[in-house]
Amino acid sequence: MMANHLASHLDQMVSPIQSAFIKGRFIQDNFMMVQQTARLLHQQKLPLILMKFDILFTVDNVNFY
Repeated sequence: MMANHLASHLDQMVSPIQSAFIKGRFIQDNFMMVQQTARLLHQQKLPLILMKFDILFTVDNVNFY
C-alpha cells in the first residue's frame, strides 16, 4: 500500500532529469536530448566540448563507506 502511494508522488520527488523508472518518463528521452544539444552546439559553431561519461564504470569504481 505504501509503495503504491509513493509511486503516485515519485514524479514530484525525483528530478525531471531522471528519465528512467518513473511512470510516464522514458530513457529514450535522454538520447533525444543529447542529440538536440549536439545539433545546437554544432549550429552555434562555438568552441565547446560535449563530454560523455560511462556511469556504469563510475559506479563500479566508487567506494561507499
